[in-house]
Amino acid sequence: MEGKEQFGLFRASVLAVEDDPSFVILTDEDTPFDEGLPDVAVNRAPVDPTEIMLERTRRQAAFLEADPLNEPVGFFDTDMLMLEAFSPLFEHDFDIAVTLRPSGRGMPVNGGLILVNNRRPALVRQFFCDLRNRMEREAKGTQREWYGDQITLANVIGDVSLPDVLGEIHEIDGVRILFLDYASYNYSPKREHPLLWGELSGIFLYHFKGRCRIYMRDFWQRRIAPNRGWVDRSPLTWFLAGLALEWKRKQTNPVFRADTRRL
Repeated sequence: MEGKEQFGLFRASVLAVEDDPSFVILTDEDTPFDEGLPDVAVNRAPVDPTEIMLERTRRQAAFLEADPLNEPVGFFDTDMLMLEAFSPLFEHDFDIAVTLRPSGRGMPVNGGLILVNNRRPALVRQFFCDLRNRMEREAKGTQREWYGDQITLANVIGDVSLPDVLGEIHEIDGVRILFLDYASYNYSPKREHPLLWGELSGIFLYHFKGRCRIYMRDFWQRRIAPNRGWVDRSPLTWFLAGLALEWKRKQTNPVFRADTRRL
């Protein structure tokens, strides 16, 4: 699934639950997006594909430097669907919000979702500048291309105990960080294996990764879209469509093993 379609589904899901949101796409000079939508701005700049995660952090820092921050900001990957509104979170007195997950690889924070409150604009701008500078200093080799932002975020946050901080705001170097539960606010199925008929209650954001992206359209059409018909609301439809997606997922497995960047 291409980025243009992913963003279209993500945008539709946000519009279904949020009141009058606006979108800015941070992208490269060539990736196609619809640029005529009234609520969407496309912010283009050269991107070095060998440092894609570092480039993302650079772009986020540059965006915050240029934006007046009259409203809160959320940095989201496009391979997501929003099931419940995030706007009530910004009523809390935090500067940055991240989702925590159990991790055996030193990456308890997923970089695909970062919320930025606008209560103290200078502070959040400095946080992202420091994050960018630290990543430029510390990220080596493939970390600049993959996962380096998450490793740097983990180093900034330090040693936190997952059960003890969820839902709480902790001040770290003057920045008030809200720790959210990944299982609710950045849910991703185990082993990249979503079930179309699975339970969605309690999930605010569904994050489709890797091969999961082939499920996005069906999840939106059959489980989430507010105007879906009775056929798409049927558990039998979910089950049959889910079986078809499982077959498709198995067919894509060799492709992912050969080159994960192609899908």
